[in-house]
Amino acid sequence: MLAKRVRHLRLLLGFVLISTTAATLSQADISGSYVNPHRANAYDPDKDEWSSYEISDILVLQQNNEGDLHFCFELYFTNGHQCVMQADARRVEQNRYEYLARDPGTNAVECRLTIYLTAQTITLRDMDASCQAIYCGARGIIDGNDFDRATKTTEELNCGFKY
Repeated sequence: MLAKRVRHLRLLLGFVLISTTAATLSQADISGSYVNPHRANAYDPDKDEWSSYEISDILVLQQNNEGDLHFCFELYFTNGHQCVMQADARRVEQNRYEYLARDPGTNAVECRLTIYLTAQTITLRDMDASCQAIYCGARGIIDGNDFDRATKTTEELNCGFKY
């Protein structure tokens, strides 16, 4: 009977440690620059042809002492279309940050961007494309862009902004 209780306590303790480690790992040291290299296409009307080139999306995160997050990103798409944004997001859950832009006259939400963290990725979510309408060119999309946390670089990137 005692052996069964000890085993149960070990299992419970192991679950608590694993859960705590996963949360800590997701949150640990998120400040830094992340890159997402990919190929994009551009049409050259002089040659009447498409060409492909290598480019990297950029995400820069800087966590402050209160746990909130300053962020900026540059996302690149076909024919030079892009999304560029810089703002401050507040922590709303352990692994979720949210930025809200409100209309000064009506206080209605004009843009809601959510940043989700997992142990492997950082994901940008713009569920209703409200931020896309403000911060992107015609063919740019924010929602669903992922940055692998392993792409964190020591190079200081700033998305063309000073902060």
